[in-house]
Amino acid sequence: VLKTTLQDLFATLHESSVKVETTAGIGDGLHKVTGKLNLLMTDFTFDHRTVIEAAQHEKRSFPRASNRLLVHVSQEDVDVECTSLDFSMAGIRLMMNKQLERTKPLEMELYLPQEDLKQYEAQQPVKLQGRISWQRKEDDKHVCGVAFGQLSVEAAKRMRECFRYYNKEAEFGTGK
Repeated sequence: VLKTTLQDLFATLHESSVKVETTAGIGDGLHKVTGKLNLLMTDFTFDHRTVIEAAQHEKRSFPRASNRLLVHVSQEDVDVECTSLDFSMAGIRLMMNKQLERTKPLEMELYLPQEDLKQYEAQQPVKLQGRISWQRKEDDKHVCGVAFGQLSVEAAKRMRECFRYYNKEAEFGTGK
């Protein structure tokens, strides 16, 4: 009985060692293939930005990015902190708790995304002027579309950087 058990044990050990050798061979093959793939991939570059084409009958001059930004809005003696629902190089859609006067100009400070929290907290917001184009109540919030005034060169540069951060294009069909 002991001899039979030992023979079975050695047979199992032999089968296991053959399987380990096979697995090691597969592992070596995969390692070589991955090395070759890595060499091939080093020559590739990827552009993750999405080119946005203007839709037929689209009235917009610039594509919108449906991302949220923190915005401080001032209108005369009223100050509101709110978020954007989307934005473009020409305007922004805001959601806030207060209704603002449609006929009066706005001053806005947009807080753009940064690589880390310290940079975000230390940033100088983009300061823009604008006018409310439309305003409506949705549920218990006030939503308004704001057209920007003339963007400074610096503000336009920072807004384009914001689009790049979200891997989106600031203009229709440019691919830039």
